Amino acid sequence: MHAVIAKLEERLGKKAVVEYQDAHAADLRESRADITKAKALLDWTPRVSLDEGLDRAVHWYRQNRELACSLEL
Repeated sequence: MHAVIAKLEERLGKKAVVEYQDAHAADLRESRADITKAKALLDWTPRVSLDEGLDRAVHWYRQNRELACSLEL
């Protein structure tokens, strides 16, 4: 997670303010995500790298900041 935060900080030109909180009951403690089955059964492979996905997300955010900031989480 720290690597993703660092990548976002670089793209946004800002230092993240990270606030640690107790885990929510619905939070995953760990993930062993594996796309092997999707590749085998669906002939699926990712078309967007993590870096490109972050670039796209940052671009969208900058274009839609007012909307993004108005959403309740």
